[in-house]
Amino acid sequence: MTNPFFTIPLSVKVALMGAGSVLVTAAALVLLSIWQRGQYNALAQGEVDALIEADLDHITQGVYQLVRTENEAVQIQVNGNLKVARHILDSRGEVRLGDEQIEWTAINQLTRDATGIALPAFLVGGRWIGKNLSLPMETPVVDQIARLVGGTATLFQRMNDRGDMLRIATTVKATPHERAISTSIPAMEPDSTANPAIATVLKGLRYHGRAYVVNDWYLTAYEPIHDMTGTLVGMLSVGVRQEVVAARIREAILQTRVGKSGYVYILGGAGEDRGRYIISHRGERDGEDIWNSRDSDGRFVIREIVARATGLKPGEMTTVRYRWQNRGEPEPRWKIARLAYYPAWDWVIATSVYEDELQSYSAMLSDGRSRMIRIMTIAGGVITILAGLVSMLIIWAMTRPIRRMTEAAKTIIGGDFTRMVPVTSGDEIGVLARTFNHMTDEVKRFTEGLRRSEANYRGIFEHALEGVYQSSLEGRFLKANPALARILGYDSPDELIATITDIRHQFYVHPADRDTLLASIATQQQAFGFDVEVYRRDGSAIWVSISARLRRDRSDDPGIIEGFMTDITTRKRAEEALAESRNFLDEIIDSFGDPLFVKDSHHRWVL
Repeated sequence: MTNPFFTIPLSVKVALMGAGSVLVTAAALVLLSIWQRGQYNALAQGEVDALIEADLDHITQGVYQLVRTENEAVQIQVNGNLKVARHILDSRGEVRLGDEQIEWTAINQLTRDATGIALPAFLVGGRWIGKNLSLPMETPVVDQIARLVGGTATLFQRMNDRGDMLRIATTVKATPHERAISTSIPAMEPDSTANPAIATVLKGLRYHGRAYVVNDWYLTAYEPIHDMTGTLVGMLSVGVRQEVVAARIREAILQTRVGKSGYVYILGGAGEDRGRYIISHRGERDGEDIWNSRDSDGRFVIREIVARATGLKPGEMTTVRYRWQNRGEPEPRWKIARLAYYPAWDWVIATSVYEDELQSYSAMLSDGRSRMIRIMTIAGGVITILAGLVSMLIIWAMTRPIRRMTEAAKTIIGGDFTRMVPVTSGDEIGVLARTFNHMTDEVKRFTEGLRRSEANYRGIFEHALEGVYQSSLEGRFLKANPALARILGYDSPDELIATITDIRHQFYVHPADRDTLLASIATQQQAFGFDVEVYRRDGSAIWVSISARLRRDRSDDPGIIEGFMTDITTRKRAEEALAESRNFLDEIIDSFGDPLFVKDSHHRWVL
């Protein structure tokens, strides 16, 4: 008995199949979304947490990069200032120490201890630099430097063999009206470590970086000063107050927000600023020492934050969770802080946000999932009904012309480009049929042209007298013609490609020649007449001339190298033989004891 399903027209089958597919798909999606709600909840929560953590990372990394960029920009400025300062100092004449002894009261800038000391007069261009304490009164060299480059400038004189340095001329202020002369930098810090700036200068090198100057931190550059005998007699320095630089990025940090009330803050990491607010929330607690602050659980949370951050490598980040209460807040709240450390400024960078704000996102996400399930259920039923009706109408009308195009496509696949689809309507199906017929004509013309081009290319490639090839940038032959195989002594191009897997070492006698060729192609996109020695299959070396260019792919990235090469061994051997003959002739001429000369037909001297 015949199955009734097979007697149903194709259009009805397709329509029923479309409507049924939509119904089954919609029902399956709704049921699956309900069944997977719990799992999706955990997954979505995890994704939200990951996004929040990534956001904290981006903000923290952004502040870190902002500080680093500002530091590098100012350091470049300071380095330029030092070059100007050196030029001004050199233009004043030679530096030397005079016979007259100058009495100084050296004040250690770290301990504030005062010590009396007599030093030889510091002469620049034969004139004593002076001992000027007053800011309104002109001090040679340093004031000119400061006017030209801004910032501060200082001349130091070496106090002893240990390398302690005394400020003898400076634009650094001790008070609003006085210069910080007579202050000294000890070669050894109170903790018995060497002062990095002085240690570098004592080696005859320039120092660039952060340094404590009198009463504040500066971004500085130092270099040694030698007299005409090469003796280190002092050092020259320029600098910019770190606070001036920090002020330029303070506003950006204060305006950075995380969530509803999260913020970025900066703490000092070591020394006197350890655990001290550099930049606080809204700037309200800047400068406050919170090193001994405890959270509600009694933890020394600031100590933990500083310890964790200062142990990080450049670019690394870590997370600390703690309970915190700012001024004006009714009670402590759990907070998450993402930490980074910038050692050049000794800054602990923290991006913080309260956990309860993060939970609000989870609640919003849960409500959104519930609404989504309800909407999907309703939408699924409506879409199923509408899609079934629409699909039945559309498929009913489309079946016949589409079947004709299918039959025509089969004949085209078989190579018959004469089959055309009858155009019976002016709607989109009719447009599609006309487009299909036009495409058939174009494919026919394109296929015929492609066959002719391929035949021409294959003939040139296979029968060329010169070796033609394509290779990858990594060093493998991708294509080679028979001429190249013959030049290199291989039986076939396939054997050549399979044998040479590392062009640099297996093909070139001198591997550096490939680097030179690649460099030329990288800069000029091509290379012509590049003569090199290469290996044949039997291990013998021959000379070839290579011309190649770089061919890029559709994304404009470097793709492959293609070119050709010619065997020039005979020419090279002839050139070598000619050179040997010339050398031999020169040796014969040089061995004659009697005068020897040659004239041409016009009696002109040739040799």
